Amino acid sequence: MESGKIDPGFMLALTLPEELRNDLGSLENGFNRENRQWEMLVKYHGNLAMEQEKIPFRLEELSNGFGIVFINEDDIMEFATLPQIDYIEQPKRVWFSVNEGVAESCISTLQRNDRDIFSENLEMIGRENLYGKGVLIAIIDSSIDYRHPDFRNLDGSTRIMALWDQTISSEELNKQDSSFLYAPPEGFYLGTLFTEEMINMALQQENVQEQRKIVPTVDYSGHGTHVAGIACGNGRVNDGRYRGVAPLSSILVVKLGDLEGVSFPRTTRLLEAIEFSIRFGEERGMPVVVNLSFGNNYGPHTGQDIVSEYINQIALRWKNNICVGTGNEGNTGRHVEGKLETGTEKEIELVIAGVETGFNVQIWKNYQDDFDIEIISPNNQSIILQNNENRILFESFGNTILAINYGTPSPFQILQEIYIEWIPREEYILSGIWRFRLLGKNIKAGRYDFWLPAGNLIQAQTKFLRPSPETTLTIPSAANRVISVGAYNGNTEELAPFSGRGFTRNNQIKPDIVAPGVDIMSTAPNNSYAIRSGTSMATPFVSGSVALLMEWGAGVIIRLGKVRINVPWLNGYDSITV
Repeated sequence: MESGKIDPGFMLALTLPEELRNDLGSLENGFNRENRQWEMLVKYHGNLAMEQEKIPFRLEELSNGFGIVFINEDDIMEFATLPQIDYIEQPKRVWFSVNEGVAESCISTLQRNDRDIFSENLEMIGRENLYGKGVLIAIIDSSIDYRHPDFRNLDGSTRIMALWDQTISSEELNKQDSSFLYAPPEGFYLGTLFTEEMINMALQQENVQEQRKIVPTVDYSGHGTHVAGIACGNGRVNDGRYRGVAPLSSILVVKLGDLEGVSFPRTTRLLEAIEFSIRFGEERGMPVVVNLSFGNNYGPHTGQDIVSEYINQIALRWKNNICVGTGNEGNTGRHVEGKLETGTEKEIELVIAGVETGFNVQIWKNYQDDFDIEIISPNNQSIILQNNENRILFESFGNTILAINYGTPSPFQILQEIYIEWIPREEYILSGIWRFRLLGKNIKAGRYDFWLPAGNLIQAQTKFLRPSPETTLTIPSAANRVISVGAYNGNTEELAPFSGRGFTRNNQIKPDIVAPGVDIMSTAPNNSYAIRSGTSMATPFVSGSVALLMEWGAGVIIRLGKVRINVPWLNGYDSITV
């Protein structure tokens, strides 16, 4: 059994007894019940496509030996034995984690000719004024209201160069009477790419119904529209009052999601979106800023999980910067950390709300530390788990099953993960206070971390009784080659209580920067504006600012000729001769 190549949660899903498979809960991510096919994120080397002659699977290649594989469940174990396979991970769900903010961010001093962005003669803007012109900002989110005037030029045409909606089937669109042939982006299998031409034709239609016949994407939550307005809205609806940071930048949009219409997308969709965005900018010779306001709690929070490692590597491709919010888990009570010593005990208490249908807990520890874990249910039933690698257990607590997997170190980190999934026998799992008693036997390092899922997967009342607010930044904001963004309140000059905090588990400094994230006014669907809070709102302030820096860098190249400049954290212009 090639369990060392497969993440612990996925191994549980694959080995779950048939009688427990009616509701896999979070273990079902990436599983298609109709054809019993899985979608997997893989890291490989060599020529993996050549193995399709031996095992039937479909490969979507990403950069640097990462890929997405679609494969029948019965073929996964044989697939894992292929010598090209380094690691396999099940997709995980990711969650969504202006003028006052622009002034608070000190952007106003860089934009002294405000009226010029509404002038026909845009060339009159001096180089001392930065508006993001010539830079592509990729908004990877819940889509955008492409009809909003803040994302259109003076002549009414769109500023959006392309919009990839991963949730819309191009096959279904092609069944209707249309002058366009719809398809996903080249090299990808899912969704529909709407070009600038398609969007402009839609904008020329008389009403919304006719517009959506051509470009039917909708931002139902308004989240992506709000984020885009902060980063690059031009404020045309209210004469520039709620203008974003880079109002003359070009815009690229990816609506994350799955064709099944699930509420929150998988990490596989996220990696596809990043790959597409950077390819798009590279093909057009435009520097790219990627804005991510998504994250989850699955992983060691060291910046060395498979998703973070992919981002770390693609951050070196072309001229790009990736800005990631640290999430809104700072005060949710979903993380506990501590230190255990030989011969000592520690107890962690977890409150489970009364209507939980299932969730998981990850325990991360040093691989060399040997300690037992006693799990005590609210009705005082208990089991003792002895430290053991590569061990899968199923334990019954009345109407609740605990599925447990002791993982092994992966190619991305040396820590050990103990993955525990709560599965209800009926509608809900056993509620109340669950206790974890850690019994130190032979401790070398001693640190342990417990994480609950992020976002809306669990009830707000489900939390640890004595949580740790540190290391609550979501993944992939722990990656070392992204700009990780926390949120502060511009009115009080204090860190927002919800903002995900550092350090990383391996003591790297994160977040890199904080930006305004409380009560931010920005664009909303239907030509309107709305107020929102979160690190999702802070991140586009930084994305827009990076676009201004990249525009400035291009100006330095034009004006100064051969001069060597160093901007160590700006990937696109790192120690180059201009």
